[in-house]
Amino acid sequence: MALISCAGCKEEISDQDEACPHCGAPRAVVAAELAAARPHGAGAARPASDGPEARAVERAPADDTCHRCGAVLPALRFACAYCGTLATNRVRTFDPAGTWERQRELIENNLDALRELPRPSAKYTVTIVLWWYCVVPTAGIVALFWPRPKPAAQFQRGDYDKLTAVVSRNIEGIRRMAAGESSLLEQLEPLETEFAELKAGFARAARARVRTILAVAALLGAITAGAYVLSERNKAHTSAVPGAGTSSAVNGSGAR
Repeated sequence: MALISCAGCKEEISDQDEACPHCGAPRAVVAAELAAARPHGAGAARPASDGPEARAVERAPADDTCHRCGAVLPALRFACAYCGTLATNRVRTFDPAGTWERQRELIENNLDALRELPRPSAKYTVTIVLWWYCVVPTAGIVALFWPRPKPAAQFQRGDYDKLTAVVSRNIEGIRRMAAGESSLLEQLEPLETEFAELKAGFARAARARVRTILAVAALLGAITAGAYVLSERNKAHTSAVPGAGTSSAVNGSGAR
C-alpha cells in the first residue's frame, strides 16, 4: 500500500481507497495511472504543483459514448476510434482568469486532442470510388453475405479546424499574459513547436491523400479506356467474320 495525493483536495490517501475519505473524489488512482500511460508532447513538462490525478479527473472520469456513431469513448480519449469525431466536451479553451500553469495545461490538453485526431486519408475516398465503380451492381448480393463492419476513424475537417483555432487562441492568450516574461515565453516554445509539427503532419497527409486519389482516378480512367478499345476491336472483328464467311460460301457454291 502506498500514499498518494488526492486529485480533488490534495490530501494524502491510500492507493487502495475506492474514494477519498476527505472529499469523496472517486478512485483517483485509476485515472492517474491512465493519464501517466498517455504520451505528452516532447519538452512540455507539466508543473509539479498540478499532479496527473487532477488532470485525469478534469478530462474524463469515466467512459462515454460518441455523439456521432454511438461507439464507446474510453476515459481520457479525445477522438472516437471508429468515426474519428472529436469529443468537444473534453477539449479545453483559453481561460483569461487562469494562472500560467492553467493556461499551459489547456494547451497540452488541446495538443493531446489534436494528436488523437485521424490524419487525412485517401483510403476512405478510394473505397467509395471503387464501391461506385465496381460493387454497386452486386450490392444486393454482397449485402446478404458480407455485413458491413464498423468503419475506421476518418478525418473530420470541421473538428480539425475547430481544434487548431482553439490552440491558436490558447497560445495568443498566453503570449499576451507573458509579455516581457522571457522565462514563460521560453516554456511556451516547445508547445508551439509541437503544434506546428502536428499541423505539418496533417498537411502532409492531406497532400498524400490528393496524390493517391489522382493516381487511382488515372488508373481507373486507363482501365476504362482500355476496356473501350478492346470492345471496339471486338466489334470490328465480329463485323469482319460474317463477311469472310459469306464470301467463302459464295465461292464454294460457284465451284460446285
